[in-house]
Amino acid sequence: ARSNAQGASSSEQQQQSARNSSLAAAAAAEGAGCDAAGLNSLAGAWGPFESPDGFPLGLRGLNNLGNTCFMNSVLQVMFHAPLLPAFYLGEGHDPSACRLTARDKPCLSCQMEAVFGEVYSGNRQPFSPAEFLYQWWRFADSLAGYQQQDAHEFFLSLLEGLAGSLLPLPEAADIEPAAAAANGQAAGCAPAAAGAAAAAAADAKAAGSVLAAAAGSGLNGDDAQQQQQQQQ
Repeated sequence: ARSNAQGASSSEQQQQSARNSSLAAAAAAEGAGCDAAGLNSLAGAWGPFESPDGFPLGLRGLNNLGNTCFMNSVLQVMFHAPLLPAFYLGEGHDPSACRLTARDKPCLSCQMEAVFGEVYSGNRQPFSPAEFLYQWWRFADSLAGYQQQDAHEFFLSLLEGLAGSLLPLPEAADIEPAAAAANGQAAGCAPAAAGAAAAAAADAKAAGSVLAAAAGSGLNGDDAQQQQQQQQ
């Protein structure tokens, strides 16, 4: 009986600790300017981040896919950062309107939304983020493979991929003028240089006409040039 009582007390303490963590996460989100009501609605009818078993949503293990503990540890931190669930489970990113996937490019935000949906589904069975791993390999092909990787290096790569998937892509109309300007600078086509080149071309053309006149009249170059100056 004493053992049962201790077990019940321990379970209640764990549940109370989970509720406190949920409230703290909501308070942090609200303090950062996030809609706390929207954050709480992520759990639907279950209440603020709480599932029927009394523990908060998001408590789900990730299977090791072959030396991927570096990835799993960083993802678990991302799952419980107060603002990220509200973003990826809300309307922060729309995979149906993603311009990266439309171009057959890897989008880590699309993958994060899918993984967040699995982790916050209420299912407690371990989840295998295989598709996320594959798309990250496509994004960071130099780190692809089942070798051990550094967690901090993965974190930096993940942030780069997430930022790239959320920032607007430059349009072709914005790229072409910049490329033309860069090419002009590389070729040394500054206005003064362009004027000097035009003047040199005009002089060369005039010299060519003098030589052609000399060849046609049988005069040498100096005589032909003097004759042309007299005519002018």
